[in-house]
Amino acid sequence: MINKLFASPKSGITDDEYRAKIKYQVNFLTIVIILTVVITMLLASLQKSPASRSFLRGFSSGILDGVSVP
Repeated sequence: MINKLFASPKSGITDDEYRAKIKYQVNFLTIVIILTVVITMLLASLQKSPASRSFLRGFSSGILDGVSVP
């Protein structure tokens, strides 16, 4: 899996094979970003301090604003 993600493309591959490789990388990075956001929001929501709650509100609104922009 790691080799498929980060290895440089072999010479002589077709356009379809290259598209599949790029699509695989994009899907992997999308999943990593989504998991990072979810874990950050979960950890911030479990904190009791006002600073963490304030961070969660700002982080959540920033994420939702970023998602709603086309």
